Amino acid sequence: EITAEPSLCRNVDEYGLLFRAPSNSGYYAYAVTCNGTSLAERFRFSKPFPLHDPVRSADVPMGPPGEVRLGVWASGTEMHFFLNGHYQFAVSDPTLKQGAIGVFVRATGSTPVTVIFSDLSVYNVTYISPTPTP
Repeated sequence: EITAEPSLCRNVDEYGLLFRAPSNSGYYAYAVTCNGTSLAERFRFSKPFPLHDPVRSADVPMGPPGEVRLGVWASGTEMHFFLNGHYQFAVSDPTLKQGAIGVFVRATGSTPVTVIFSDLSVYNVTYISPTPTP
């Protein structure tokens, strides 16, 4: 989990959390857009592969000023995504199993984007699937 506070942000500019990043050529991204949506993608050699279409959420700040707590619960192939402690969606993807954590900010237009990230928390997840794979 991490808290993000956009101070300069508009339209479909994005910011969010990178995880399971074994290198800069492959990673997952949980993104929030400044127009009120969140989405999940897997990146491979700088090319995005959508894992979940953008979802409109009342938990996403509509531009600045605002504050949102992004949370990712990941165990095995399952990933669950949260904003301010509220469940948003889940995906399953077997591609990346481990790696580093980071943050990102992406301007989609010609204007800059600024976001302050704080209060990173990492927890150990103990999970047994209700339908284990043989």
